[in-house]
Amino acid sequence: MNEDQENQKSIKINNPYENDENELLQYEDNQKEVQTDKSTFVIQIISIILIIIYFIGILIAIIANITKSK
Repeated sequence: MNEDQENQKSIKINNPYENDENELLQYEDNQKEVQTDKSTFVIQIISIILIIIYFIGILIAIIANITKSK
């Protein structure tokens, strides 16, 4: 029984491709996360730029109304 378990352990240790496969899968998962992070980052930057333009437009409208009423 113990010999069987030791043989299974040695088989797991002696399989060099198992670790490579796991590392490859983990690398692919990390790449997907990086791509997702990049796209969300771009969306956040575009959103911030649009919000800034919106507030600049509001300020211009307020200033135009103040100078128009004088």
